[in-house]
Amino acid sequence: MNRRRRMLAGVGLLLALLMALGPTAVALGQGGEKPINCNGLSDADCQILIDSTAAMQGLQSVTMPEWAVDLTVTTDQQTMDVHMNGSAALLIPPYAWTLISALQNLSTTFDPTVLTTTLQQLDAATMVDLLRALGLHLKLDEVRLPQQPNLSGPIEIIFKDMGLYLHAPTPTGADAWFGEPLVLSPEDLSEVETSLQEAITGLQSQETQQMLAQLSELSGPVQRLQALMARYISTTRGADTVYNGQTMYTFTSTFDVKRFLADPDLPPLLLALLKNPALATLELDLGDIETLNEAQVQFVLMTVSLIVTDARLGMEQWIGAQDRYVHRLSLDLSLDLNLALLGEQAEMQTASVQGSVYALLDKINSTTLDTVTIPAHYYPLDESSNYLIGTPDQVKGPLTMGQVVSGSFVNVDEIARDLYSLPLRAGDTVQIALVSEDYPYLRVYGPDGFLVEEFDTYFEHNVTFTAQKTGVHLFEVYAYWDMAYELTVSAGP
Repeated sequence: MNRRRRMLAGVGLLLALLMALGPTAVALGQGGEKPINCNGLSDADCQILIDSTAAMQGLQSVTMPEWAVDLTVTTDQQTMDVHMNGSAALLIPPYAWTLISALQNLSTTFDPTVLTTTLQQLDAATMVDLLRALGLHLKLDEVRLPQQPNLSGPIEIIFKDMGLYLHAPTPTGADAWFGEPLVLSPEDLSEVETSLQEAITGLQSQETQQMLAQLSELSGPVQRLQALMARYISTTRGADTVYNGQTMYTFTSTFDVKRFLADPDLPPLLLALLKNPALATLELDLGDIETLNEAQVQFVLMTVSLIVTDARLGMEQWIGAQDRYVHRLSLDLSLDLNLALLGEQAEMQTASVQGSVYALLDKINSTTLDTVTIPAHYYPLDESSNYLIGTPDQVKGPLTMGQVVSGSFVNVDEIARDLYSLPLRAGDTVQIALVSEDYPYLRVYGPDGFLVEEFDTYFEHNVTFTAQKTGVHLFEVYAYWDMAYELTVSAGP
């Protein structure tokens, strides 16, 4: 039952994320309303954005032949890079948009009627149909993370026919599939029915009605804050381009964060929002705001503006001239901070964040997963926790019997690791010596990438390992803080 619940929770989270990150979630406005990023555009160009928003609402399927995420955080102490790219295909159940629309209505009107009516139309069978219609095929061709540099793919994630599957390589050169079909018993379906009924009862309760009525008082200040932000969002139309044989209208929107922070209308708006009685309904810990005044808010904003030496947010869209779909979407972030203004107690003096995300969109509402094959053989998903995902590039070097290898970890943030390779035959026994003045950890992975032994070298620096399989084994030294170590693997008795 616990496994099924984890699966259901994961699928629910996946669905929520996919809906939230859809191409329509680009602040273009709702329905026929004028988008907030129409500033600087002619009425004709603004109408293109409105038409595009309408076309993308209710998206049923899409292929992303290319997508990429890049993020670099640089401080005066270190630089961290995150990079991922690949492709994807997504199937969205039609009824999911009904749920999304009902939730959006609740968030703007604070009236639960639409959401309650929508939930009343749901039952366990409908939820199962939603899961069956949901599909995802995500491929990560390259992955670079702070603790796993040079990790390349392909890594595949498949959700199809109510099953979740993962395919990943390991630094030995092997690979493995992991999976778990979602099978719902009558007890599970009954639990879904009960949860839906509890949600409806909760929405109809007097307590919820009172809370939403109070929260509705926030709509005015929030709308005024959004209107103020809209002053500093401007959009320009660029030169047309061609993608997949169709002319693309290109639009670039920018948000001037520095000018927004300096607007004299911002302090009173923020103060009105912070002191709104409805905010108490959210039970947020905002400290003592009773004595907060406009001058104090203005001082905080001025300080933030001085710390933020540069801040740029940008978004580019390619909109099809014929179908009005968004076929390319990119987001860019640039943020420079002068933290020295915080004084000597600041852990760092400067920081810079550079980020970008882009995706190409194709086969909109005609994508299928018919060619995506579910693996016939796979390990249970739970076993992936004992599997080392990676590529041979992660191996620091080979080990030689009897030779001492020296290593060190410097500026460790959360965890640091070194991998070493050594071919062994089944039955070979080796002596492992891991010597350090601190406390490193040691793991051994077999040729298939699965963990076969974990040693605690705190009490004993010399341990013995016997290989169960023939092939390249990986010896992983890892630590949670800075240290130096010496590793020696010698032939055993």
